[in-house]
Amino acid sequence: MRVDADKADAQLAEQMGQSHGILFKAKDDPRITRIGRFIRKTSLDEFPQFLNVLMGSMSLVGPRPQQQYEVDEYASLYSTRLLVKPGITGLWQ
Repeated sequence: MRVDADKADAQLAEQMGQSHGILFKAKDDPRITRIGRFIRKTSLDEFPQFLNVLMGSMSLVGPRPQQQYEVDEYASLYSTRLLVKPGITGLWQ
């Protein structure tokens, strides 16, 4: 990602009509560098999650980790999902 990727995320979200950034990998995302594009294309960007599973900070199955702005909007009942370790795959994948 480029240095100002957070600012660009808000601009891209506005252009695409989304409220909190792009939810999926955009095809020609201008924030991605050439090496970053290669890493995404080969799915090497997912490899650190497997290392997190081996270290014990993530599980294979569980809710995906959430962005802080999403957690801030949780109702008290929904925040119980934060009591379990995040996972690589879960119900919605």
